[in-house]
Amino acid sequence: MPDIMFPLPRIGICSKRLNRRQHEFDTVALFKLTHKGAALGQSGFSYDCPVLLQLVDADELLFHDDVVRIEPLEGDVWPNSSTDVTVIFQPDNATDVMRTAFCDVTGRESRLPLRVHGSGVGPSVKFSCDVVDTGRVFVFSTHSYELVMANVGPIDAIFTLVPATSGHGRCFQFNPAEGILMPGGHQAISVTFSCQVIGDFEEEFSFQVDGRPSPVKVTFR
Repeated sequence: MPDIMFPLPRIGICSKRLNRRQHEFDTVALFKLTHKGAALGQSGFSYDCPVLLQLVDADELLFHDDVVRIEPLEGDVWPNSSTDVTVIFQPDNATDVMRTAFCDVTGRESRLPLRVHGSGVGPSVKFSCDVVDTGRVFVFSTHSYELVMANVGPIDAIFTLVPATSGHGRCFQFNPAEGILMPGGHQAISVTFSCQVIGDFEEEFSFQVDGRPSPVKVTFR
């Protein structure tokens, strides 16, 4: 019997139903989805510790994961019928995820592996412009600019400004410096620049967005 491959689409949260597999025998098949280490009795190891054996017998070793959820985990498949198994993918960060569950079927010696692969995608946020040219600015003068941050993704975006540490960077003030953007939402950010240092400059400012591997950046020069 070949392995069952179940690729998930690249989205933040999704739910997809498995293709149904028909049971063609004349008896009721009892199935149970477990972790890889569930079949301890078939691993070839022996356990002399009574306490360990007791714990193993008491634990059903049903599949459990914080990112991938399978429903139902166990049930019956009647003769000439089928059952639906739903896999729910709930990533908590932008990363690739691969999990393997094993389906124990009553009367079957080997288990059926179910491999689940999905890619978590973080919030999609962008500025109205990536570079702001301030031109010639006089020392000790104050200038104001406005940026618009847009959430073009399907999930909420929580953003926070990463404080600047350079001399010119400390001359900039962003308001608001943190907040939350709903899907399809826009946030106007006021930028105040009080020049106190003579000379050319190019400052890159970063906004960290929860669940996004890389920050959103804007450059002033």
